[in-house]
Amino acid sequence: MNILSKYDIKYYEDLLSSIDLKQRNKDFTPFKVDYKYPIQNTIRYCIAKDNIDLLDFINYYLNDNTVLEEAIKQKNKEISKRYVSEFTKSDADKTLCLNQAVLSNLIEIFIELLQTVDTVPFNTLVLAIRLRRVEMVKIISQHKHNIIPGNILPFTNPLLFEIIYYYNEEIVEILKNEITDFNIKSNTDSVLQ
Repeated sequence: MNILSKYDIKYYEDLLSSIDLKQRNKDFTPFKVDYKYPIQNTIRYCIAKDNIDLLDFINYYLNDNTVLEEAIKQKNKEISKRYVSEFTKSDADKTLCLNQAVLSNLIEIFIELLQTVDTVPFNTLVLAIRLRRVEMVKIISQHKHNIIPGNILPFTNPLLFEIIYYYNEEIVEILKNEITDFNIKSNTDSVLQ
């Protein structure tokens, strides 16, 4: 991973100090320019240095979930919590952050993210099954009526395949009733046993 030089971070810090944050204008977008390093590296640096002012500045101008996603990726709970309240962007961004929380195994952040959405992406459930995140699967299963399907309805054969292929006894117990509830019980019990 490229590490930001002192010059690079100094540029952003100078930029931050030169702007009246109370009067900032979203038409001014300093991060749209193609700099030497990608913005993710700047965000990683700020997270490592706990530079909240600069993170707020970047988050404001990017106006998406990039800072939140990177904080989750770096497993920084405190900084992640700071930006969860702004977790209101597009469904695609929500999926990235939810999936990253599963990958990083940040249950507390995962629960907070779920409280801000009406639906759970189907592939987030699949990812939790594959990584055997039992607690997360349990939490998702409580939202079964609000799961965004993939190409087909959830809790049908593809989900059954995931449960069997990435077998985990606790996950089977959590999802077995849901499978039955969706009327695909035929052969399910014998396959799971």
